[in-house]
Amino acid sequence: MKELAPYIALGVSVFGLLFTYFGFIARILERLKDVETKVGLFWASIEKSIPALLKSYPTNVEKDVLLDKMVRTELTLDEAYRLRTILMEEAQRDREKAVAYALAVARLEQIIYDLKRKVRK
Repeated sequence: MKELAPYIALGVSVFGLLFTYFGFIARILERLKDVETKVGLFWASIEKSIPALLKSYPTNVEKDVLLDKMVRTELTLDEAYRLRTILMEEAQRDREKAVAYALAVARLEQIIYDLKRKVRK
């Protein structure tokens, strides 16, 4: 039994280390899930109102159509790129709606990222 004591101690130590490590990983995953939920709630609360602030019918029908598609989550990757370009150009000219443009472009960046991931699969 004495000859097994070091192996038992090593096994207990390794088990304790693994338990601590995976417990740490589980806490990180839980926190990431909380952040993801909060970000999702944030976008859900403003996603439909921001595009309405940026519409300019009949001045730019293309932008309005793309904003409607964005709200309905029907944008293709090319349309998302096009809408981002339009909004970034308009943001330079219309400083009064700078926050709305910034939020819309930020959302578009997320949409573009998601669409690129979908294309790769």
